[in-house]
Amino acid sequence: MRKGTAARDDVDGRSGIPFPDGDCAISAQMRAMDWSTSPLGPVAGWSPTLKGAVSLILPAQAQIVMFWGPEFVALYNAAYAPTIGNKHPHALGRPAREYWTELWDDLEPLLRQARDGETVVAKDRPFRIERKGYIETVYFDISYSPARNEAGEVEGVVCIVDETTDRVLALQRLRDSEAQFRTLAEAMPALVWTATPEGNLDWFNPHAYAYTGAPTGALDGQAWTWVTHPDDLARAAGGWAAAVKAGGTYTAEFRLRRADGVYRWHLARAVPIRDEGGAILRWLGTTTDIEDQKAATEALAHMNETLERQVAERTRERDSAWNNAQDLLLVVSPEGVFRAANPAWRTILGWEPEELIGKHYLDLTHPDDRELKAKALAHASREALNNVEARCRHRDGSYRWIGWVAAPEGGLIYAAGRDVTREREQAQALERSEARLRSVFNTSYQHQGLLSPEGIVLDANPTSLAGIRARREDVVGKLFWETPWFTATPGMPDLVRTALPLVRAGRTVRREVIINLPAGRHIFDFSLRPVLDGAGKVIAIVPEAMDVTARHAAEEQLRQAQKMEALGQLTGGIAHDFNNMLMGISGAVELIRRRVDAGRPQGLDRYLDAASTAVQRAAALTHRLLAFARRQSLDTRPQDVNALVVNFADVLRRTLGSDITLETRLAPSLWPALTDANQFESALLNLALNARDAMPGGGHLTITTANQTLGESSDGAEKRTAGDYVVVQVSDTGTGMVPSVREKAFDPFFTTKPIGQGTGLGLSMIYGYARQSGGHVHIDSEVGQGTTVTLTLRRAPPEETEAPAPEPAAPPGLGETVLVVEDDSTVRMLVIDVLEDLGYRHIEAADARGAIPHLESRRAIDLLVTDVGLPNMNGRQLAEIARQFRPRLKVLFITGYAENATARAGFLQPGMDILPKPFTLEALGAKVREMLGA
Repeated sequence: MRKGTAARDDVDGRSGIPFPDGDCAISAQMRAMDWSTSPLGPVAGWSPTLKGAVSLILPAQAQIVMFWGPEFVALYNAAYAPTIGNKHPHALGRPAREYWTELWDDLEPLLRQARDGETVVAKDRPFRIERKGYIETVYFDISYSPARNEAGEVEGVVCIVDETTDRVLALQRLRDSEAQFRTLAEAMPALVWTATPEGNLDWFNPHAYAYTGAPTGALDGQAWTWVTHPDDLARAAGGWAAAVKAGGTYTAEFRLRRADGVYRWHLARAVPIRDEGGAILRWLGTTTDIEDQKAATEALAHMNETLERQVAERTRERDSAWNNAQDLLLVVSPEGVFRAANPAWRTILGWEPEELIGKHYLDLTHPDDRELKAKALAHASREALNNVEARCRHRDGSYRWIGWVAAPEGGLIYAAGRDVTREREQAQALERSEARLRSVFNTSYQHQGLLSPEGIVLDANPTSLAGIRARREDVVGKLFWETPWFTATPGMPDLVRTALPLVRAGRTVRREVIINLPAGRHIFDFSLRPVLDGAGKVIAIVPEAMDVTARHAAEEQLRQAQKMEALGQLTGGIAHDFNNMLMGISGAVELIRRRVDAGRPQGLDRYLDAASTAVQRAAALTHRLLAFARRQSLDTRPQDVNALVVNFADVLRRTLGSDITLETRLAPSLWPALTDANQFESALLNLALNARDAMPGGGHLTITTANQTLGESSDGAEKRTAGDYVVVQVSDTGTGMVPSVREKAFDPFFTTKPIGQGTGLGLSMIYGYARQSGGHVHIDSEVGQGTTVTLTLRRAPPEETEAPAPEPAAPPGLGETVLVVEDDSTVRMLVIDVLEDLGYRHIEAADARGAIPHLESRRAIDLLVTDVGLPNMNGRQLAEIARQFRPRLKVLFITGYAENATARAGFLQPGMDILPKPFTLEALGAKVREMLGA
């Protein structure tokens, strides 16, 4: 920086580019802020993790806020800003406690839980927040996750939220409206019912089932016809079909069978409920018992037929029916003048019958209904009139709705009217409730529907129908699990079908599912919720599904970014080490070639030793990588650990140097341990190298062995079973480890050495080897006091103990035939040359395709030597095919990485063995002779 030039807070110190970049308002605001006043400090001092997280969330479409550091400093994107209202922009870069004061007691525990390493997830989580000048309750779907740095430490909390306040409140209103609708319908004495736009009856109130004696749900669809009088069925059904087709009001009289078997006359009336565009959403109807009214009307008509002949003897009966009728009865002239009115006028409308005589009926009619009543009078003067509803004035000036039927007789009109005011008010209330429910249902962004308790689809909202590109009529009436929502996803129909009995029992079923839709695979938060009546009985089921695909994609993107960051750490150390090893090999080979070409063969041994050492180092690094991945093939067998330590002590002393003394304290009568001898020695070597690096000025290294019986324990995510173990401790007098380093010592790629001097895989390899062998590894260390690494290995049964045997020399062959399958031509050439030198015949093939014809032939083959990693068909699959033609054929696998060989018992069958690359040619000859001689 030039003298006198101040560093910009918004500039990345490494790249010199303003940070954060981007043209969104939040990015511009962050660049303009004076970050020295924030607990985060200037941008140049921000950690890579924080910068990376800010760059990730700012362009995101999801609502994301981060609370960083111990003071939970708020950083968020433009999508999140509207959710906090007037807190923005002041809350940006400030501790959460300053601007989330009103909900801090609720928010802080969630943030601390995430900062402690846990992920906090909740649906429709309520918060009380002040964001518009007043406290309000809002709802969010939340996912709070810890944000870790490269060392695994939690630096902040990433909160992905989605405000669901509108949906939650809408669902609450929907439930309230639904409850109001049910309450009104259940309180009505009449039979209340609804039907689909196509005319299929889909719901009846409890009174309908109580009246008819039918089981709940038994009247749905066209089943209502079984309680209709056979003589009336054609007329009632025909009128209903005509009304549905025309979209007009349905009115009909027919007889229905009561629960006691008696048929009674009923008046049915239904009106269509339409949406804003005029389309019929459903039908709302009532059916009222008019048996008494009908009887009175028929009695009145019959009375008029024989009035002159029977006036004397029928007067009492007529007067009784006239005076006791609960409905309005009247006689008017064709001009509409009252001639007679029954006492019900006093009860219903407050008029004395006598004061009505001589009045015109229009005088008692609402002005808006007079034209209708005039037309009805003209109709009734010619023929029977069936149910015309109009408003009649009460004596107190109010109006009541009256439904009229009338018939002409003898120059007069006889009419009966029933007060339907309450029914109309209830129907209107039901219509308003239905309209509110439908509005919420149709505008919801969630996939929603309505099912019968048996799982039949009764309704589905536009969002859910758009998801499967279907129409409402394509799914209504079908079983829910047989609809296109699930049929394209294997297993989903059975899952939904088996969940329904739980919902019918009153339980809510909820889970996350992956569903194949026409638009592709989507992830849903799916639930089935029961709808209960006042008695707690399940009367319907509401399926709901929220698409969480985008949220999962964002989470997967974050995980992928973290994975790529870890891989980036690996490449530097591994590439450097392998380049050094390749240089040792290529340099030695080049010098050997020059000496041979110059005729100077003296001193070639040291170049051969250098190349061999480089190969051994490369093999050791490969073993470390495979051990960490837990994919190396372990030759686990009973081993004398004391003998392994004694035999390997000289190697360790040469590795440690003269300024570090090595002491072994070996327990007498040590139990045999189940382990791989090579991997055990590799683990000792890695521990010795780490100890040497921790004692740069010299020191003391002690290896101790002991028998120990341990109980069951759990160390984090790793568990140890109880039993007998062989314990090996490697202790040094070095610098020791601080707690933060000790906690991460087994982490992959973690190293305290300079770049290029260590890969961070040594202790990781030991950890993987110990766990794969059924044991455990633990570190005790104090700064200035040294470090002790304790390795526990499972005890082997005493009868299985084997003393380590020296590697046998490669004896000559007896003319046997070996089929060699190796895709690397150099390796294949070396193997074939060794076999020829030892006296074996050979057949060679570069891949499985070339080997199969030899296996199918009648030619003698005593042993198959094959690489595992062959192209197209691997060596293990080739061995399976070979055994089909030659069941007793022995197989030797040569491989540097066995994909399925996590343990030998799971990869090798009898008559099979494995030789890991790189191997010495002497070891190859010995292994071939061992297998052919077995």
